Amino acid sequence: MKTVNKICRILVAVFGLASLVLFFTDFATIISGGKEVTLVGAQLAFGSKITIDGAEYGMAKSAHLLLCFILIAISFLMSIFAHKSKKLRYAISGFGIITSIYMMVVALSNAWSFVDVRPLPSVTNVVYTPFVLIAAIVTIVFTILAIAYLLSDDYIEVAES
Repeated sequence: MKTVNKICRILVAVFGLASLVLFFTDFATIISGGKEVTLVGAQLAFGSKITIDGAEYGMAKSAHLLLCFILIAISFLMSIFAHKSKKLRYAISGFGIITSIYMMVVALSNAWSFVDVRPLPSVTNVVYTPFVLIAAIVTIVFTILAIAYLLSDDYIEVAES
């Protein structure tokens, strides 16, 4: 059981890092004025400037994606330090559940709801790339592993006592 516990703890950190890295992959494709622009999740979360036909537009921040990014970053940091403090195992699971639900809502919703296209001229289409759904699935796997880590650690403590 201790081996399962260590494997879960390592995989929680790996999947936490993977879900954080996925925010730096393509998240949304916007068609504006006949030009296709692909934005990464970090650009949507933190805002950025994009250039279309020589004109520069400042994209607004998506508060929803920024919150998801912050929750994933906090969960990942807690998963790294979980071996130092046993109390963090509960927080990792809690943050993971919240983040998983939020990411699934974002991934399964219409892209127009979470991508602010107001500064862009004549936007005709906004669609998510498959990486949004992959990020949500990786976050769910992270949460499942965090709960498995919590339960196996508790089981070991009870068995040893």
